Amino acid sequence: MPNALRAILWLFLMLSAIGGMAQSTCDFKLSGTVIDADNGKGLAYANVFLVEPGRGVATDSLGNFAISGLCEGVYNVKVSHIGCNPLKLKVSIPNSEPLTIEMTHDDHVLEAYEVVDERHHREHLSHMVVKSAEIESRSGLQMAEQAALIPGVSTLNTGNNISKPVFRGLHSNRLIVLNNGIRQEGQYWGSEHSPEIDAYVASEYEVVEGADALRYASDGIAGILLVHPPDVFKHDSLRGSLQSSLSTNGRGGSVSGELSGKVLKNLPLYFRVQGTAKKLGWIKTPDAYLRNTGVEELNGSYALGWKGNNWRAEVFYSNFNQKIGLYRYSHLGNLSDLAEVLNGRPQPDTLDFSYDIERPFQEISHELFKAKLEVDLPGNEQVGFVYARQYNGRSEYDIHAGFNTPASVPQLDYGLTTHLGEATWKHRIGRLEGTFGASGILRRNNFRGRGFMPNYKNRNFGIFLTERQQLESWEMKYGARYDWYSADIFGPVGSVENPFSLSFQGLAAAVNARKEIKNGDIGLSLGTQWRAPAVNELFSQGLHHGVSAIEQGNPNLGPERSYNASATLRKSYNRS
Repeated sequence: MPNALRAILWLFLMLSAIGGMAQSTCDFKLSGTVIDADNGKGLAYANVFLVEPGRGVATDSLGNFAISGLCEGVYNVKVSHIGCNPLKLKVSIPNSEPLTIEMTHDDHVLEAYEVVDERHHREHLSHMVVKSAEIESRSGLQMAEQAALIPGVSTLNTGNNISKPVFRGLHSNRLIVLNNGIRQEGQYWGSEHSPEIDAYVASEYEVVEGADALRYASDGIAGILLVHPPDVFKHDSLRGSLQSSLSTNGRGGSVSGELSGKVLKNLPLYFRVQGTAKKLGWIKTPDAYLRNTGVEELNGSYALGWKGNNWRAEVFYSNFNQKIGLYRYSHLGNLSDLAEVLNGRPQPDTLDFSYDIERPFQEISHELFKAKLEVDLPGNEQVGFVYARQYNGRSEYDIHAGFNTPASVPQLDYGLTTHLGEATWKHRIGRLEGTFGASGILRRNNFRGRGFMPNYKNRNFGIFLTERQQLESWEMKYGARYDWYSADIFGPVGSVENPFSLSFQGLAAAVNARKEIKNGDIGLSLGTQWRAPAVNELFSQGLHHGVSAIEQGNPNLGPERSYNASATLRKSYNRS
């Protein structure tokens, strides 16, 4: 073979070898994003693992990943994330387009991580919480009796069917009750009325004090009691529950059912419906049945929620209807009757058991509609908007219907309508993170029948700011709130043309500090709050039906202000 031909052949073989080596170079890359199938957001710390080479990476805070140095071929890939169903897929290398991997949360896996005892200790300063598991242990009791599981909360009872929460010796308008974030308005008629809330709708009770309380109101001198219903977005799959309770004394009980979940698998529309029925007859003492002490309830609620990529919208509606019998002999006709009771008058009841509810009784209704929108902004910020309409009704039937009055007509019929609007901005500025917001409330009270409270229109406007700051060993919270309150009082105090007007304004502020210690924490709190006198405290005059007492308001009352300081040590111990 000629030398030139031999040289050409060797050159061809060398180029072929080099080309083969170049083709087998492993310099390909697999990249992509792991996202939440429900909201389209990236999932941080998801694991992407290639089975054959035994290599993997975790996604960054936005859900992105990249694995380089891969050879050409087909790879088995496993993707996993806490709370999600694991995925298996095959990918071909080279792959010119980044992958988009969607993961769906598994409700069963999530529930294993749902109850974390330290959550409220880490994120809140002065919160005390009762979870659903503890609430179920008191199934069938009234809302106030369930809330009494919170340390420091007790109950004020009027008879066997009227109960309200007490904290630090204060209640009613000094311990504000919020149902799904909306202030319960029935307390504006008097301090003896229990909150019109179906206990079965609550999945959590929480008492908030100090700087956190100013997020909601400046007149919660004792604190704020939050009644949380279940989160409408909690479950992707269909869930249902049925609870009931029975009582031998009263020969009745209650039953409540709930159904929740996602309407369609690929549609981010969630729902929850709930209903309760309750009936009890006359209560028995060792001596006799107490006449006319039965109660009836029929309640319901629903919620709808929609998730977008960076927003959530929710509507909530609840309806509470209750008929309460008042013990026949608790209504006294004169001072002689009162003297006999105080001197130990024998029990006058001789009747047998009955479910009948006779005069005197009360019919109570409560209706709440709430619409809420939250929008996520860059930098972990968020804006929120809330509108709520609430109606409270109370009809009072006295022992005697009166002359020429049908038995179906109440002696007094209240109606209180409330509109609320609120806007909030959750933000982070340097080392501070908090909420700035404004809220406005318009109330209108009307009554028919016997006079006890006047008609009035009330306006309340407030702005608030709460901030949280983490120092080296202390967690700090600061809060301030300004409120302006006004009211126009109509008949019988004033008139529509010439109402009696009043207005108050004030500033509330608080600071909290908390430091973690082993198995517990130390908390310090300092603050001042104020409240304007309620219309019933100023102008009530006449028979308060629920307690069978004559009440007289004081129109000279002014605002009250509280100053408080507290130190708290909380520590848990393991008991063998």
